[in-house]
Amino acid sequence: MNKNDLAADNLLGGFSPLDGTIEFYGRINAIVKAEDVVVDLGAGRASWFHDEYASYSRSIRLLKGKVRRVIGLDVGVVENENV
Repeated sequence: MNKNDLAADNLLGGFSPLDGTIEFYGRINAIVKAEDVVVDLGAGRASWFHDEYASYSRSIRLLKGKVRRVIGLDVGVVENENV
């Protein structure tokens, strides 16, 4: 196996098996319920929503609509634009 074999565009589903994001958010999705309020500490500006190339990766990270409310907290100024 060479480095190019692990390039996301060469893999089934468009993401690497080494992508910890898929495992992490898979676990989060398994435990949240529709009535939950989720607080995302270090939320950032969610640039991943527009940058993600794999629709599955994007859909598993997006908690809005899966829980009652998502509250994003971050110390950065630019995050205030993502309201």
